[in-house]
Amino acid sequence: MQYCLSYYISLADTFNCAVNRSDAYFSPTPMDPTLGTPPYLQYVQPHVMADSTVFYTDKENWMRIEGSYTSSGGENYITIGNLHQDNQTDTLCNGSMASVGYPNNRDAYYYMDNFSLEEVTPVDAGADTSITNGDAVMIGNNLDSASSYSWLPNYFIDDVNTLNPTVNPPVTTTYYVTKTQCSVVTIDSVTVFVGGVGIATSPSERAGVRIYPNPTSGELTIELLNQNNDWLTTILDTQGRTVAEKSFTGTIINLKLELENGVYLVRVTNQNTNEMVIKKLIVQH
Repeated sequence: MQYCLSYYISLADTFNCAVNRSDAYFSPTPMDPTLGTPPYLQYVQPHVMADSTVFYTDKENWMRIEGSYTSSGGENYITIGNLHQDNQTDTLCNGSMASVGYPNNRDAYYYMDNFSLEEVTPVDAGADTSITNGDAVMIGNNLDSASSYSWLPNYFIDDVNTLNPTVNPPVTTTYYVTKTQCSVVTIDSVTVFVGGVGIATSPSERAGVRIYPNPTSGELTIELLNQNNDWLTTILDTQGRTVAEKSFTGTIINLKLELENGVYLVRVTNQNTNEMVIKKLIVQH
């Protein structure tokens, strides 16, 4: 099983040194400290490590640490702290601890809170559903709150970053959700069919949208059948960030994308009516 561990740290107010390490180690029995006061942990290769390019200096806010771990079975304990040796740890100091009576101390002391250990699971947009025009419905079937979520499109939806948002589209709409859980990214979709307004009016269903080839190595054609309008094509990564965008008029456009391997979303917007369609795109070189 693969798990996502997350927690938050904050540098104690009276300490003026920070380190770039915060680790976690999974074990079937407790780790035994070496002799010393306070007890020190023997070096082990951590299973989860914080970003070592960052010094955890913030005293006002909590800084999130997260990582994934694949269990081998029998783990009962998690040990959290700096499990690296001194020569593998960088320290950043700003002043001394003279104000609290220890002018020569160069220590880092952290508060920790909000620990979460959750199984890594694929995102679930929920089952397709039908509503009457004017009604609302909750979509999504997700439980792991430690993950981050991003829903598209961002209209007629109460919160694009929640687990299971409520939507009330006036026409049949397909919503896509991207879930990031400890760097593991999954995508799913759900269609909300709206009755009482006739056939769905999204461009994909009324006009027909073809995106090919998919998967693609970079060359991409978008064809909108029988829809000679002004369009805006936007390529989004799994975080919802725009990585490419181009306007065109007519029914077809050819794109040459310079993207890394991965999953993306293609959003085609009718600039005359603001109707849009979103499709999943796989880039594979």
